[in-house]
Amino acid sequence: NMAISTDYSRMAESYRLCANADLVIGKATSLIDECLAVGIPAVLHDYTHNSSGSRRLVLDYLPREIWALDEVELASRVSFGLADDGHAFGDWWEPHRSRIYGHLNDGNVRERARDQILEILSHKTRSEHR
Repeated sequence: NMAISTDYSRMAESYRLCANADLVIGKATSLIDECLAVGIPAVLHDYTHNSSGSRRLVLDYLPREIWALDEVELASRVSFGLADDGHAFGDWWEPHRSRIYGHLNDGNVRERARDQILEILSHKTRSEHR
């Protein structure tokens, strides 16, 4: 089964779809990075009629095996991502995921960001009062 949504009226619809997906196919975006960070299998589609591989050159931290640069690679990457209910992808991906994203995908991003901002502001305030 496959779902393609063009519903942009619901807040966070993309995240809802990704959270329930067995595999996500998309262009190189932060949403794909977020999927990969939490271990959702993903394939990056990086080909059009007039270019192939241009985004891959910019986002060189992602392994080549994530990228599909033509239809044959797309079919192969999708098959691998779905094989064994995604476990084959997960086993292969985990060392990459850990190296690239670390363990910051724990649901505490907002709190960490807030703490960092408050710390920066408190240092600035202390510096101004000297």
